[in-house]
Amino acid sequence: MAYSLGFDFGTLSCRAFLLNLDDPRDTSSGVAAFEHGVMSEALPDGTELPGREWALQDATDYLQAARAALANCLSAGDPRRRQIVGIGVDFTASSPMPTDTAGRPLSADYPSEPHAYVKLWKHHRAEPWVERIRNAPGAERYLEHYGGQLSCEWLVPKAFELLESSPAMWNATGRFVEAGDWIVQQLTGAWTRNLCAAGFKGMWCGSYPDAGFLSAMHPEFGRLASEMLDGELLPPGCSAGTLTAESAAWFDLPAGIPVSAATIDAHSGLLGMGVSRAGAFGMIMGTSVCQLFVAPEHRVIAGVMGVVEGGILPGLFAYEAGQAAVGDLFSWYLEQLCPLPAEAESERHAILTEQARAIAPGSNGHVVLDWINGNRSVLLDPALSGGVFGLTLSSKPSEIYRACLESVVFGCRVIMDTVREAGVEFDEVVACGGITENQLLMQIYADVLGLPLRVSSEKETVACGAAMYGAMAAGFEDVAALAPPASATLVPDRAASALYEPVYREYRRLHDQLGREDDVLKRLRDLRQSS
Repeated sequence: MAYSLGFDFGTLSCRAFLLNLDDPRDTSSGVAAFEHGVMSEALPDGTELPGREWALQDATDYLQAARAALANCLSAGDPRRRQIVGIGVDFTASSPMPTDTAGRPLSADYPSEPHAYVKLWKHHRAEPWVERIRNAPGAERYLEHYGGQLSCEWLVPKAFELLESSPAMWNATGRFVEAGDWIVQQLTGAWTRNLCAAGFKGMWCGSYPDAGFLSAMHPEFGRLASEMLDGELLPPGCSAGTLTAESAAWFDLPAGIPVSAATIDAHSGLLGMGVSRAGAFGMIMGTSVCQLFVAPEHRVIAGVMGVVEGGILPGLFAYEAGQAAVGDLFSWYLEQLCPLPAEAESERHAILTEQARAIAPGSNGHVVLDWINGNRSVLLDPALSGGVFGLTLSSKPSEIYRACLESVVFGCRVIMDTVREAGVEFDEVVACGGITENQLLMQIYADVLGLPLRVSSEKETVACGAAMYGAMAAGFEDVAALAPPASATLVPDRAASALYEPVYREYRRLHDQLGREDDVLKRLRDLRQSS
């Protein structure tokens, strides 16, 4: 037997996933939480964080959690530990960290300095630096692949924040590295950069922003390009090195196991749900939704945030889009606006779903704009807010809930239509995540998108994808054969599809009018913030 091991580093924990390369139905997993979780108010030594929007982590938690997760997956004497032939790593992104030139996290030597820690993907204090980068001379050549937009969650704004917020930590920084790449370095001893995070979150477009471009914004900022971003850039599935003797002893694994270059967690999920070709539209579904697909050619698509050659699969261009609130939209409605008894949330969802199921497609008379956390694609505007339209005194909770379900599907349809207009076609949709258990929602997706929808049977698709990349690093060629089977395949109901069309047209009118033509939603937001 031969096995591949995937380490999936999420927001709060690490998951170890073991995949049998001879029988992919044979899997095991274990999870362990990060000791310090996400630090938003205080550091481990008790130092309070000033202001809001902090999201920091202690890098020393990562390897401790990885070892514990592996122990929860495989007992100490399990013979499968000696049959692991490849290791893959995925990580949330962008989650960069400052280290010295040897890779020692600055937080180990400066435990009371906030800017010495990992800035997790959802650390949002770099927003003031976004506009300065976006408006800098020459920025358009780096931002054209991102629809001209830039997120405060990404590496370069966070580096700029480090420079101007803590010059002492900036001066102490030898490398500014994605946490996923740091993990790979800790395992292999080799410094590499993963193409996935660099291309989608690091402004890498054939190269990182050069020292001249950065120095024009601040004389010291050029150091990011000239000194802090070294390391060979590697695509997913490419071996970044082999497990060192020291790391092997730490994990109780054989030394010399090939380790794949790191990937972004959601992007690993595309492979883990069984997408290994062009023509499939992938959705990693949770509180938000990340839409990913690959195509054989490069196209500039308005509102699609990122296109990277080889960013997910070799020889194909990888594209990313997303919706900022999906599961969060449904939970917000239940928690804030729905007058149901306070049963467990899953029961409340089930009650409303069954009531919504009784409403015929196209007969609801309500439309929701699903922008309660802004619009990620295709408007690329985090300042937008949502709305409910068509309310009357007879409006029922189940009708608004169904409109919420339909709204996220309509938002996805806008993304897909935009991509199709650019010349990329699809023949199926593949989805994974807890939300896929809502069969009504999945059927609405199939009906509105007009394509068969395949739901992955693997609950740990992201970790599974990491293990599949580990198999690729070990030389396993038929990676598609490792993909989990579908738990269900839904086909479009053509009659329902026709009934949804007039409702979708009204959604699209509201989408364009309030998202592009009229700033009323932003003006309302400004009034709320000033009150």
